[in-house]
Amino acid sequence: MIYNFKRYGLLLVDYFLPRANLKQNIESKNDYRSTIFTILVAFCTTLFYVPYCYLVGMPLMSKGCAVTPPLSIIGLMLIKFLDKRNVASIIVLTGIWITISIAFFTGGLGSSPPIVWFFVFPVAATIMQGGKWGIFWTFLSLFTLFGLEIWRFNSGFTFSEFTPLVMFYTNLVNVSIGSFILVMFVSYALITKQNALMTVKLQESELRREKDRGQKLLTILFHDLGRNASLLSGYLELSGKKALDPLSKEKVYRLSEEIKSILQGAKDLDINEISIQKELVLFSYVLDLALDFF
Repeated sequence: MIYNFKRYGLLLVDYFLPRANLKQNIESKNDYRSTIFTILVAFCTTLFYVPYCYLVGMPLMSKGCAVTPPLSIIGLMLIKFLDKRNVASIIVLTGIWITISIAFFTGGLGSSPPIVWFFVFPVAATIMQGGKWGIFWTFLSLFTLFGLEIWRFNSGFTFSEFTPLVMFYTNLVNVSIGSFILVMFVSYALITKQNALMTVKLQESELRREKDRGQKLLTILFHDLGRNASLLSGYLELSGKKALDPLSKEKVYRLSEEIKSILQGAKDLDINEISIQKELVLFSYVLDLALDFF
């Protein structure tokens, strides 16, 4: 029963969270599953405390535990729909919400110390998402501040109306959203790390293949070059005993030029920057020599 609970629970929560390619890293995969299972256990434990707190005479805590699971589901759905590509937007939006909620019961928007964080979040968005998003969040922060002040002025809202119960629910929302933002941020960092490692490994493998291919090419070239040069030398030595016909002279001249080209190409060849054009030319020379002598 516990195994099935863990299995289906992991599948349920894992559906909402952004996943990395963890098949090659067992340790990271286990850490990821442990995190998801911890979220699932916390969720179920909160549901258990709803009737428990009510029965022991703690109705406020019972209400808080009843509110937490729906908020958690909303947070997971938000993560699912926005995905890891908008992690910066989620972080900034959450920061603005938490700052506003704290400011409302610590003296108001005009005198609350946490309000200075309003001007930090656009900077964070600029660093994580670029200048356009930084401008967007700057204007959104300013409009939010002005809008709240206009609403407070027109509605006649006073901070004495912010009851402890409302403060409790506000903090509960902050904790619920903040916990899932933390999980998403860690997941995003893990995905980024895995993608970077995979990219480095692919580049390393490609460079190693290029190097091995260049070394193999040079080995083939010098092997065939030495063999064919020896045959050409013997051919020229035999030609000294009798006159060569024009066709044989042309053949000897062409083979000599091709050997010279191979030597020059091999001399200039950098096995770390070998090009397809050089490979084709050099291999064509080697094939010509092989066809002429064998």
